[in-house]
Parts: sequence; structure tokens; C-alpha cells
Amino acid sequence: MKYFVTILLAVAVLAVAVPASAGVVWSEDFESYAAGTAIQDTAKWSGSAADGPIRINGYTATSDLGQRVDPDGLALDGNSNKEQLSGVGRVWSTSRATIPGPSANAVTYTVAFDTVVERGSNSNGTGNSGFHIKSGEASEFGLSFMRANGRGWGFMNSGTGHSGVSTWEGFANGYYFGANEAVSASITLDKTTMMASASVAGHDFAPQPFDISVWNTIDQLSIFNDISNPAHADRNYGMDVDNIVISETIPEPATMGLALLGLCGLAVMRRKR
Repeated sequence: MKYFVTILLAVAVLAVAVPASAGVVWSEDFESYAAGTAIQDTAKWSGSAADGPIRINGYTATSDLGQRVDPDGLALDGNSNKEQLSGVGRVWSTSRATIPGPSANAVTYTVAFDTVVERGSNSNGTGNSGFHIKSGEASEFGLSFMRANGRGWGFMNSGTGHSGVSTWEGFANGYYFGANEAVSASITLDKTTMMASASVAGHDFAPQPFDISVWNTIDQLSIFNDISNPAHADRNYGMDVDNIVISETIPEPATMGLALLGLCGLAVMRRKR
């Protein structure tokens, strides 16, 4: 009888402590494209067409080529408005990709990427550039960089199903972490806690809440750059992005573990007889 009780207790522990496996569901390293490729002409980023007031800026006066693949290192070049000179006003440069949302059994969903932003000054550098996970057209989580007014990196959370807050950390902390260098960044949504966390250059932002409607409707990545000072068009650096990896964790089925545990229990009982 005591062996039976022992097995039951072990089974209970196993059921509570089921391991989880991590898997990649989507990735983009830009290595398959030729240098200078217009990103909206590629398969993964075919959703980057002009859309209402948001349009793709290019390397031409008419903005018809879109963001391109940087010839140095093959990454998405955020400086897509460099040749837009004075007189064009404020314009947004946007590239979009359709992505798979979390699987039915997933408990976490993570988007990680490498990036470079330029601090510059209030009149030049990377301004209002962001990497966002979108749920439909309204809601999004994102990491954005603002060079002006002591902002720096911020973890944005806005739209339907979000708490509508942004956590900004820049000169208030005495420095712009992750500026002027290649750094890694990530955003993770945790279905168990219904909280989203973000990190840039090893700096963790305060987690922010979301609801199930966000989890169920993730469908797009959006990378944008806002070039808002034509007088410094040659110094407006966007957010360069590379090595995007989307992964999720799914609890392992307990069936095999329980079967093995049962066999071990039987073996113990046979030896005790």
C-alpha cells in the first residue's frame, strides 16, 4: 500500500511541475536578401505597402523604394528618410510583417531582436523609432526610442486590451542605455500572469498588463521610424533591426512522464516482493 501511495504522490508532483519546451515559430535575419533590397518587395514583408496616413519612406525623393536591407551586415536599415531633404515635413517610415500568434497551448510568447539606435542630440539621431508587436490594427506592445527631451528607450503599451501606459527611461536615469551600440532587446507576453515584460541591453522595464484579447489576436510586427527634422536630414538615424526571433513555450505533455513513473513504481514493487 505504501508503494501505491508513494507513486500517487510522485504523480501529483509531476503533474504540477510539468516542464515546458521552447520553440521558434518565426524568424528573420535578412541574410537571404541582396544588399539594397526594398523590404516591401520580399515575401515576409509583403504587408509593408502604403497604408493611409502611414507610408513607407524610401531612398528616393518620391519615397517609392521603401526601407531597404543595409549593405553592411544585412539588416533592416532604419535610416530610410536620409535623402528626404527640407520641405517634406514630418513623415513616417514603416515596414510590416504578418506573423503567427501564440499556439493554442503556449504559455509565453517572446519576440527578440538586435538593434542599433543613434543618440545624437535633440536635433539629430534616432527619433521616435519603434519595434512593435501588433494585435489587429489598434493595440500594440513596443519598444521605442526618443532622442529628444531626455527620453531614450521606452516600453509602450497602448490600444484596445492594453492598460494604455508607457514606461520611459532616459536621461532621468542619467544615461541612454543601449544607444550608439548594437544591443539585444525582447518583449515577452506571459499568459499565466497576463503580464508583458521587456528588456533592452540587459535593462528590464516594469511589466505591464494585457488581457486575453491581445493574446488571441497577435498578427503583425511593425517597425517604424519618424524623421521629423528636415533641416538635419543627413543626421536622422532610424532604428536598424536584425536577427528577429519569435519563440513560445508550451508545457510538455505529462503522458510519457507518467508512464515512465508508473513503470518505475512497478519495478520497485516487484523488487520488494
